[in-house]
Amino acid sequence: MASVCVLNGRRADALAAKLRAFSRINRLPETLGYNVAYVLLAAGIASPGYSVFFSREDVALIALVFGAAMLTKMQASIADTLHDYAVDKANPEKEVTSHAVEEFGHETAYTLLVGELVLGLVLWALVSLETNSALFVAWGSVLALCGFAYSYPPRFKEWGVFNHIVTTGADVFCVLLPLIWVVGTPSVESISRALSSSCFSTRSVITSSTKQQTRITTKSPD
Repeated sequence: MASVCVLNGRRADALAAKLRAFSRINRLPETLGYNVAYVLLAAGIASPGYSVFFSREDVALIALVFGAAMLTKMQASIADTLHDYAVDKANPEKEVTSHAVEEFGHETAYTLLVGELVLGLVLWALVSLETNSALFVAWGSVLALCGFAYSYPPRFKEWGVFNHIVTTGADVFCVLLPLIWVVGTPSVESISRALSSSCFSTRSVITSSTKQQTRITTKSPD
């Protein structure tokens, strides 16, 4: 009986470790929260007046777009993690990411990447079917390709401020604008609000990054 309990405990620990590794290589702790915030922001921008009540059809579309956007971003995160595995392993500050890859398994991670890529495109296709617009599946395909190639040459992720502009733009075009499109009537005003929100977010990140770099430079010896 005791041996069975020990075996079950080990299985539970192994499963928990796999789930933590899954979360880490998909970067869910860093991305899930603010993507949910983008959903709420899109609902506020797209809804008329102060009404934020949506029909079941709207809620289903919101769920489809959110799922498609998250899967598109998650496969990009895995591609980035796998590409930078050797670099992260040599960096004490990022070795937790490389450890997650080892825990999850390289081949399993590649399989998961392909699965998320395909499933994300399927969800974008469902959104296109529901809205009678091929724009969503086409746009989702472009975003998926760009996300996969993001960490490869010319490696936009290393371009400093430009990196923040690219990532914020991806958030807007992958999550915010598609949601506004499916739950409301697209207009110059709604798109302007979305772009204004992204500009504010980008400016905040750039300001924070600049201040941090200034502090590092100040502390550096002459």
